[in-house]
Amino acid sequence: MTLTCPECSRTGFSRLTRHLSQAHGLGRDAVLAKYPDITLEVIPVGGIRCSSCGVPVEGCSPRAVYVKCDACRKPDPNANREVVTCAECGHGARTLHPHLRAVHGMTTDDYRARHPGALLDVPGRRARSESCREKQSEAATRRWAVPGAKEEQSERCKVHAAWKGKRLSVSHRQRIGEGGRGKRHDLTDEQRRANGQRGAAALHALWSDPDRRTALTGKISANTRARYAANPAAHGWGNPDTRAKSLASRIRNGTLAPQGGGRGICGWRVDIPHYCRSTTEANFARVLMHKGIPYEYEPHLFRLESGSYYTPDFRLTRPLEGIAPAGWVELKGWRYPDGSLPNGVSEKVSEFTRQTGESVFVLTMHDAAWKELEARYAGALPMWETPTRNLRTHPDVFRCP
Repeated sequence: MTLTCPECSRTGFSRLTRHLSQAHGLGRDAVLAKYPDITLEVIPVGGIRCSSCGVPVEGCSPRAVYVKCDACRKPDPNANREVVTCAECGHGARTLHPHLRAVHGMTTDDYRARHPGALLDVPGRRARSESCREKQSEAATRRWAVPGAKEEQSERCKVHAAWKGKRLSVSHRQRIGEGGRGKRHDLTDEQRRANGQRGAAALHALWSDPDRRTALTGKISANTRARYAANPAAHGWGNPDTRAKSLASRIRNGTLAPQGGGRGICGWRVDIPHYCRSTTEANFARVLMHKGIPYEYEPHLFRLESGSYYTPDFRLTRPLEGIAPAGWVELKGWRYPDGSLPNGVSEKVSEFTRQTGESVFVLTMHDAAWKELEARYAGALPMWETPTRNLRTHPDVFRCP
């Protein structure tokens, strides 16, 4: 038995799909829509056979072109795994993000708005298995076993750090700002030793408890577990080398700041006589010194009527022409899209103005006034800090008090 092409009446075909596609440009769906009763393939003797092993497969449509038997068909990867169900069509998958985009044309935000509380992923599906942890631990052991590998990586990070050039979203910046305002690092050796002993005791208690040890070992690598088991007292603040290295790192990075010291690049600059909490403050101080404008840096801490405290950054005795007026100046790195400042600074500035009757000029790196200041003085000053010229790339800019 042979088949005849309905377009050109040629005969002798056992399968028409390829001929219709190449000779007439008709795909399978177009052919079935144009000729609903057409037979595209000659059914062989014994019925439709598996395309892989040739075993007859029952219950297949005569129009089937590529079929597989149960033995050759790959098992469904989600058959014995936990899945989440799409609230739109009932489709089950480990994650619904690709399905929503491809099938329903929806974003995850649209889906959450239509179905509040619906899951998009199986909880914990991204958690690493124990075998994955072991493989990563073995790979790290091999990688750092090469002499000089850690030193080379340290030098690469000084130039190509992961945070360099990163543009953070407004919500990300807000979470960073709300994460804390600095910690005290000016501890005595006795306090550091006490902290180390408390940490070692807590870790040893976890390690000694069989139930809690199971949870603990799932969070640290096998190599770390082996080192701790060999010498528990040589890790953390119990190791004097670790304490000295951490203290030297904080001095170098300028993070020996008091409580509320901020999250910017704090530190003492070689060309500025006072402590600065960010590159923005340091550059603004350089401009004031270059123009010969007397100023005070954080001269007074004000207690507001609401009970909170506020410390303006600068107090200028003369205006900085075209940039800032005389009086209080507050410097920030960014604003929200509506113009407000992060961490409640806008409310503090308003309350300060109502309470004292003095205005505060707020300047951020995204304001036109700051861009004008940067264009005017960045090339005129001998030193100007940027995201690529800071304490990690140019430690000569910073000094210890």
